[in-house]
Amino acid sequence: KNTSGRIVTRATNDVKGLGELFRQGLIVALVGVAELISIFVAMLWISPLLSLLSATTGLILVGISSGLARRLKAEYMESKRRLSNINSFTAESFNGMPLLQLFHLRDHRHKAFSQLSGHYRESQYSVIRLYARLWPILHLFSGLTLIGSLALGVSYQSHFGVSLGQLSAFLLLSQSLFKPIRTILERY
Repeated sequence: KNTSGRIVTRATNDVKGLGELFRQGLIVALVGVAELISIFVAMLWISPLLSLLSATTGLILVGISSGLARRLKAEYMESKRRLSNINSFTAESFNGMPLLQLFHLRDHRHKAFSQLSGHYRESQYSVIRLYARLWPILHLFSGLTLIGSLALGVSYQSHFGVSLGQLSAFLLLSQSLFKPIRTILERY
């Protein structure tokens, strides 16, 4: 059985989520994917070997990020469930206010509400902690890509004649490769 608070919370969040998806979500995702593809094609044109190194670290990043994204989705759903519990508790308390006052249950309901809001706060903290793990991982892989490209690029320059300008352009492109990844991860 769904309580009124749960139904109201789900309807509000679903309408809000759909509006956000149609307003910005699809466009941002399409632009991000187009940006990723164009940057990677430019990197391939400059140096296929260095691009392969970047793609390898990128695939590892995608694997780790998708694992965190699954956990983040589960925590977010738990947070929404706890918010709906608060909403249903509040609606039931308002509707039953004369009975609560008659039987002097306000203190009991206040403690129950404090407990529900504490659980919701903890679930929100959990979501924030997962987001806080995601960005350092993204920066770590960005740095590893830069270090690997520099190390391989210097030896590649001396053996295969890649110019310093090409190496510099590749490094700038490899750093800009993570901006659309970050944008997509923030949205989804």
